[in-house]
Amino acid sequence: MADILKEIMKSVPERAKISDAVFEGANIVLYTKSRDFFLDNNGIIRDIVNTIKKRIEVRPDPSMTMDMEQAEKEIRKKLVESGIVDVIISTPPNMFLNVTLSSTLWFLDKGKKGSERENKILFINAQDIFTPIDRAHNEWTPDQIQEIADIVRHYREEPSFAKASEGKKKYEDIKGRCKIATLEEIRENEYSLNPGRYVEIVDTGISNIDFEKRMKELTSEFTTLTDEAHKLENKIINDWKRII
Repeated sequence: MADILKEIMKSVPERAKISDAVFEGANIVLYTKSRDFFLDNNGIIRDIVNTIKKRIEVRPDPSMTMDMEQAEKEIRKKLVESGIVDVIISTPPNMFLNVTLSSTLWFLDKGKKGSERENKILFINAQDIFTPIDRAHNEWTPDQIQEIADIVRHYREEPSFAKASEGKKKYEDIKGRCKIATLEEIRENEYSLNPGRYVEIVDTGISNIDFEKRMKELTSEFTTLTDEAHKLENKIINDWKRII
């Protein structure tokens, strides 16, 4: 096997920057420090495979890879610095099937280059704007969509469709709802595109009446579910006794 690896290393040009060659079972793995060779080896590997009759896989050297967090940051950095990220909106939870957590919507606009928005990104916190469909799903009504869209139109200095007679309305940051962040601010936050980093959240608090009412509802629901669980448990025990 060592002879095969040596033969392969002789057949691969120096520009391939092969850092290691190892066997994984019956297959051979080549590690390269050359991004170009990893992406396009111009048939060199195919020719070697035809000669030695073994499968060869080319992988980037571990030193070229990065962890997921760093990779995501690099992607965000490239997007932000490209100047096409225009609006970021955080949604309420349960807005999408099988996704219970809050999501983030990214809106890109190549046309913002050269405009007053070129070095700015609008962040909108819409986590509290929703209408429940059932216990596990929420949605935006047309009016709620219009409310969010109007913020974007004001930011872009476009007239509101719903209130065309008002013409263009000047955008203003709203505490807890929206904020325009500069590229410098985003760089200082390590290219985070989480609206919570920029939109100051308003602490609305919970009234004693609402809290007490909600606790009674939850307690009642818990009691009902507990009773149903006990009934189901007894039914299973009785059914099992009849079987055995």
